[in-house]
Amino acid sequence: MSAPRRYWIMLALASCTVVSLGMNSISMRDRQRSERTILTTQQSVLRELNIRYRRGERVPENEEARLLRLANIRVNKKEEQKTTVMQAIFGRQPTPADEAKELEKLKQFWEEALREDESQKSTLP
Repeated sequence: MSAPRRYWIMLALASCTVVSLGMNSISMRDRQRSERTILTTQQSVLRELNIRYRRGERVPENEEARLLRLANIRVNKKEEQKTTVMQAIFGRQPTPADEAKELEKLKQFWEEALREDESQKSTLP
């Protein structure tokens, strides 16, 4: 009598596993599709803004904010401060000098990326 019961229990577990894997697969596919759509939208909006800036066009601030909102890109505001590593580990706010150093590093990184992009464009036919 225990053999048929074991068979049905194994069958139930196998069917639950198959259903769970199928639902997970569907969920992952839908999540990837929505993420791909979001990233494509962000890329096209940022590409358009980049092209306009490189042409030297002046983009009104309200239009820029609208486009960034359309792409669901948040611009850092005072109320949306990010937690730094120093805050997480030591529980203290960064000093203005630390913030200035970080901003300078970011500016250098940005300028280096722009120079690299320009050098790559100049090497293309």
